[in-house]
Amino acid sequence: MSPDFLPPHRCQGTVAAPVSFTGRGLHSGRRTEVTLLPADAGRGLVFRVSPKKGASTDIPARWDQVRPRPLCTCLAAEQRQIRTVEHLMASLYGCGVDNAVIEVRGSEIPLLDGSAGPFVDAISQAGIHKQNAPRRRLRVKKTVRVSLGKSRAQLHPGPGLVLDVTGGLGGFPAMRWKGTMNRQVFKRQIARARTYGHLVHGLQAKIFTFSLPNPLCLGASLDNAVVAYRGRVLTPGGLRYRNEFVRHRVLDLMGDLMLAGGDLIGHLNCVRPTHELNRLLLERLFADEAAYAWV
Repeated sequence: MSPDFLPPHRCQGTVAAPVSFTGRGLHSGRRTEVTLLPADAGRGLVFRVSPKKGASTDIPARWDQVRPRPLCTCLAAEQRQIRTVEHLMASLYGCGVDNAVIEVRGSEIPLLDGSAGPFVDAISQAGIHKQNAPRRRLRVKKTVRVSLGKSRAQLHPGPGLVLDVTGGLGGFPAMRWKGTMNRQVFKRQIARARTYGHLVHGLQAKIFTFSLPNPLCLGASLDNAVVAYRGRVLTPGGLRYRNEFVRHRVLDLMGDLMLAGGDLIGHLNCVRPTHELNRLLLERLFADEAAYAWV
């Protein structure tokens, strides 16, 4: 089909105007500035990491640029890295942004309120420019399975993206989210689910990783995370959704799946998904050329 006759949801998109965010990172606790810039069709999503001194480094937002870091998705190239990209990547999915240059002054994406909501709101306000090019779609052709400890995922062929995700937090009942995923569903049901964790685990992470090159949870607080202690939520206002924990797992999953480089078409079942499991799933999928097709 000619791009001139494509429906809007099948066209590539970029931000209609620059969009900026400022805030502290979940793990580093440092203040970071991020600006989304429009990009040509076919460019994809690229993080441009600018240090205080020296030249900037472009890091493509792809699964093969992921480096192992605890409790986040980290992209790296040429000795530079950008941590905690998953919430912003999920927001770009929800808003239909396929092409953008993401300028970052710092080494981590700001956490903001712990969800994708503030990113989605700002990008939506700036507007999306539809581009005269078809959006890339990745169709699953055969079943792919991965497991990592207690976490596991199975990706099956299917006519659209359907998710069945189970997860939660120790001390609380297991939670589940199941349904067809698209951009409207993401913005309505998933975008505002916040990151979460146990108070004791967060404090231990702060104390024991404070002096390490990649510290953990230094920027976490009751203002930007759902903090739990002994089976109850300490964060003022409580949960935004009865199953907010698993909804945030879905948010992280969608951010990580954006690293495939196109919209996934298939049915995905996940139990306790993690960033490492999500990366492993994409790695396993792309390792078998018979398992997928670009359409």
